[in-house]
Amino acid sequence: MGHVRRFFLRLGNALRPGRAEPDLAREVSSHLRLLEDEFRRRGMSEEQAGLAAKRAFGGIEQTKELARDARSFVWFDEVRRDLHYAVRTFRRSPGFSAVAVLTLALGIGSTTTIFSFVNAVLLNPLAYPASDRLVVVALTMNGTPISVTPGDFLEWQAQNHSFEAMAAGTVTPYNLTGRGEPIGVLTGLVSDRFAETLRVAPQLGHSFAAEADADRSHSVIISDHLWRHRFNADPAIIGSSITLEGAPYTVVGVMPAGVSFPRELMTSDGARTLPDVDSWVPLTLRPNDRANGFLEVVARLKSDVSCAQAQIEMATIQRALADRFMPRELRDLNVGLRVVQMQEQIVRAVRPLLLTLFRAVTLLLVVACANVANLLLGRAATREREVAIRSALGSGRRRLIQQYLIESVLLGALGGALGLLVTNVGIDLISALIPPGTLPRVREVRIDSHVLIFSTAVSVITGLMFGLLPAMQAGNTDLTTTFRGTGATHTMRSRYLRVLVAAEVALAFVLLVGAGLLFKSFARLTSVNPGFRPESILTLDVTLPEGSYPTLTEMRAFSSAVLEGMRHTPAMVESGAVNLLPIGGPLLSGDFTLEGVPRPRGFTAVKPAVSPGYFRALGIPMLRGRDFNERDTENAPGVAVVTERFARRAWLGQDAIGKRLKLGFGRPEDQPWLTVVGVVGDVKQSTLADETRPAIYVSLMQAPQPFLLRNLTFVARTAVDPRSVASLVREDIHRVDPLLPIDRVATMTQLLSDSVAEPRFRAVLLGAFGASAVVLIAVGMLGVLGFFVARRTQEIGLRIAIGAQRADIVTLIVKQALDAPHRRRATHLPSDS
Repeated sequence: MGHVRRFFLRLGNALRPGRAEPDLAREVSSHLRLLEDEFRRRGMSEEQAGLAAKRAFGGIEQTKELARDARSFVWFDEVRRDLHYAVRTFRRSPGFSAVAVLTLALGIGSTTTIFSFVNAVLLNPLAYPASDRLVVVALTMNGTPISVTPGDFLEWQAQNHSFEAMAAGTVTPYNLTGRGEPIGVLTGLVSDRFAETLRVAPQLGHSFAAEADADRSHSVIISDHLWRHRFNADPAIIGSSITLEGAPYTVVGVMPAGVSFPRELMTSDGARTLPDVDSWVPLTLRPNDRANGFLEVVARLKSDVSCAQAQIEMATIQRALADRFMPRELRDLNVGLRVVQMQEQIVRAVRPLLLTLFRAVTLLLVVACANVANLLLGRAATREREVAIRSALGSGRRRLIQQYLIESVLLGALGGALGLLVTNVGIDLISALIPPGTLPRVREVRIDSHVLIFSTAVSVITGLMFGLLPAMQAGNTDLTTTFRGTGATHTMRSRYLRVLVAAEVALAFVLLVGAGLLFKSFARLTSVNPGFRPESILTLDVTLPEGSYPTLTEMRAFSSAVLEGMRHTPAMVESGAVNLLPIGGPLLSGDFTLEGVPRPRGFTAVKPAVSPGYFRALGIPMLRGRDFNERDTENAPGVAVVTERFARRAWLGQDAIGKRLKLGFGRPEDQPWLTVVGVVGDVKQSTLADETRPAIYVSLMQAPQPFLLRNLTFVARTAVDPRSVASLVREDIHRVDPLLPIDRVATMTQLLSDSVAEPRFRAVLLGAFGASAVVLIAVGMLGVLGFFVARRTQEIGLRIAIGAQRADIVTLIVKQALDAPHRRRATHLPSDS
């Protein structure tokens, strides 16, 4: 108990040092009086006794320090006094303090901002319970992920022993009508156990599993966002009816915020993320459906099964299914299977971007540290005599180093605190600048406990980093040379300053070169010819609901009626329609059959369906043959238009006009032959950065499957600003179907700009870091100039006295300060003599 009581007494004295100081002073005075009395009894005078008592007692302040150590924690008291001294020092130099703190706030705040994104996207687990057990089961074709057929999924579900539960789903735009203006909502079509697999439950109502089989097909679960913004968070929505795709659906549940399955699985391999899912409806799967792959599959691993074990089992199951069901002509396409962590599937495409930005901002932080170290070294020139006097009065090397380190750590702490404000602004700014759909989990980026811990650690570490060199310099102060104003200390400090400036320039150069390369790549990307003329083009996207347009006949009639109306719209030059607009994101190519010649191995093509006039509207050149026309109806002989690249590879330089092919939708024996009637120029179908893909165009009026016309884009080339006729084209569409929502209205130049938004974002952000580094270097040069001015004050005075002009003095100092960046190698650093 005595040790515990002594500990708390010492802690109390450390926290309230003023309380024990009067007692300590009285005790020292009492000892001195006793010694004086003793020496007076020996016959000394009053004055002699006082001097003898002080000599016998020893150093009063040293004795007090020993007493404080016994009564308190001396290190705590030292730190407290050093902190008070540091605060007073910073108050005496407000300009220096402000520059140092702002510099650190920029460096620490920028680093913490990027870490906030790394933390939310890459490090934090997904918002599902035990999310580390969630995996994605995906098929691949030649290494590219492809969707899963219902037949394969049901076999996986029945045969596997690795998963607790398995679910599948896809997304499709649905039209929500009634209760306000018609809108399009991204809808998840999901299998029975999707909520069980993810371990999520509706915040209101229940999942589909509780529904009777007869009621399931027209039940819907809505998202928290749709519930709040469309239905005003009305709890009575449960059990009510809403209209999707023209059919009534009963709302059985409201999902909690953050659930967007299966959209979140469709973000890998460079694909831009889709909007959030706002509704879920049950998906009916047919076991014999092995021709239409449209499902994304997620599963939950059993507790004793690893991802690698599940991979082995599922690959074995898939090989057996391929042997049983896969057509022989498809087996050369290198179809494989992979099982990956769900979080890895979601974030792997953006990991390189985030890590690149984090490395870049770390360089910026190092530049900021070197900059503040420069300022501290320059300031140390004005504190040499102060340090020398403190050393002469008994301050040891450790105390001097400790004082400097505490000052630098305090600067780091102040910079870190202000940096949190920079982080808060930076998160909002970058979130606004990030192109929509580029980065998953953006809504989860915030300042949480991990970010605060990171910011605190960076503040302390940077404080030690930039303070160590000035602290060591202070600890090595030579009293004789300092008071004389000469010696090696000045030379060494000036060399350190120059080395730090050279390091700052080198690091900033790395950032600027990186930003320059990104800007060069971006400029090269924007100069790529997309294969069409994007100016003066308006595009409008629509999704035809299955309830209102169940067959190809209704879809063709709708598109023909809209195009007829657009032809009579004022300022319309040309119009057309397409189901796969160029530069629309990643597209899967499909197989086909050539008449009389085998299809080359690995040769696939994109297969858009287009209307007559589409090529003229988009500005795609017709190289040979003819365009589609109104006579190419469903009852006419099938025709196709191919791209030049397709024609060269398919027929090896022969004339493609008159050649025949089959599209590859379904079994070859059930498909009609299409005669090639035209060859058009190559078009960038996916992105500007991708290689130009071969394409087979089919007439919209002869499209063989309804899914080809479910999503249409109307294209209008105008004689005026295309945005000025947007309302007129809307009227053309709504004149045919007043309840049909228009999903997107955009100019083609805007879509092209959006397609390069991600590389533009990378270049701009890295360029901002490089520019910040240049600003920091300019601030750091103030420290260098300050050092040389402080060191040569007397010399400057003498030069002025003998007639030197102000311009000559400024030139001399700046020339000497800027000498470092031109002398990168340490062996060539000039000495001060």
